[in-house]
Amino acid sequence: MVAYPEADTTRLTFTTVKPERFTVRLRYPAWAQDGIFVTVNGVQEEITAKPGSYVAVDRTWKTGDVLELRLPMRLHIEPLPNHPEYVAVMHGPIVLAGDLGREGLTHANRYGLWAPPGGRQPSDTVPPIVVPTFVGDVAGILAKIHPDATPLHSFHTTGLAQPHDVHLVPFWKLFAERYTVYWKLTSPEEWKRTNSSARP
Repeated sequence: MVAYPEADTTRLTFTTVKPERFTVRLRYPAWAQDGIFVTVNGVQEEITAKPGSYVAVDRTWKTGDVLELRLPMRLHIEPLPNHPEYVAVMHGPIVLAGDLGREGLTHANRYGLWAPPGGRQPSDTVPPIVVPTFVGDVAGILAKIHPDATPLHSFHTTGLAQPHDVHLVPFWKLFAERYTVYWKLTSPEEWKRTNSSARP
């Protein structure tokens, strides 16, 4: 089996005591807007199912049969329910978080299994940071997010986030970094006005 979601393809190799007929149902997720591709022993299956349903592969399976499922992923934007001015970025089903670094997060400032004995002390302070804002409109966001050379699901923004661009990685890969998932979206005019008024 190919690891998912580290790749857009899952491969199943069957081992049976004897040839057996049964149906394998493959989830066709709603986010797969570029289609779903299924092959059995290298032969492509005809797909009549729709996103949000299942693809049924009914046949007599035997040892050595290979079922391959490919779900092409692409970037898409998900607004926060009831607050469309905040948006999340997703790659297929993967929620991308902004890696905002570890500045100010000393060992003593952390909670959890990696924290020192006794936990965080009342005197510990964590300096705040500025969380970047996406400047533009929803239609133009994706054109300013670009894939990294490696690894899969890793991206960076160019000319989108202010006061600085950001690195986007799968949320589940972050451990002890600062991060954000939802980004405030504002127009260039509003960004200029807000920041001009904040200057002394």
